[in-house]
Amino acid sequence: MTLDEAERIVDESMEPDLVWRGALLPLVSGSPDRLRRDQARTEWVAERADRALLRARVRFKHLTRRVSQERRDDGVWGPVEATFLEDGEAETSEIIRVDVEAHVVDLIEGLSTHHFGYPGMTLTREVSRDGKPHVVEWVSQSINGIIELRADPQTGPHGVIRFFIRVRNTTEPLQRLVGLEDSRAFALVGCHAILSLDKGRFISIEDPPAFSARYVALCESEGTRPVIVDDSARILFSAPISAIDRLDR
Repeated sequence: MTLDEAERIVDESMEPDLVWRGALLPLVSGSPDRLRRDQARTEWVAERADRALLRARVRFKHLTRRVSQERRDDGVWGPVEATFLEDGEAETSEIIRVDVEAHVVDLIEGLSTHHFGYPGMTLTREVSRDGKPHVVEWVSQSINGIIELRADPQTGPHGVIRFFIRVRNTTEPLQRLVGLEDSRAFALVGCHAILSLDKGRFISIEDPPAFSARYVALCESEGTRPVIVDDSARILFSAPISAIDRLDR
């Protein structure tokens, strides 16, 4: 199964509010903000997957800030009220996909690390509206991150393997981030992972078979929970849990 097929199945099976919640924010030294998280980790188990190919697609939204300005009669540039589609100030986003794949036997040998990054962008367009100079500017910030994968065989007759994926936002903004709003431009919004196996089966964390209960009990996830989304048990969705959700429990 390709990652495109797995992605389609996840999007058809999951509510959008579940898929695109939370965010991974740049780590700010000394921040007392309990809602700030720079990484998410998911652990799960599978059986008969030692010869499998594990594919992972990490998705997140990258925000772009749009600002409209016009030159007033006194020559000073100022913000435009949102009377047109491209007027005012707003945020848009694009979905970023980072694909990683590895044979399980290689993940058993050691941690697999994949670095990714996207440069910032500033795009300016000059227009004339109602006879006045008008500028629309789109600004997005550079972001960087790391994806880590690992597989650990467990003892026993069922060929159980414990898996691990961690996604970290390693962005280091040049400016000082004062609050949550400042961090949004550098965030991995709604960051989550879609994973698939071509052999073996993922084991349910919520309703594990009796033989796997002790292995499942070892799994610890941070900011996520693993959900099996297909009948073949070969597609796993690392569902993001926002810090607010966790604090409410």
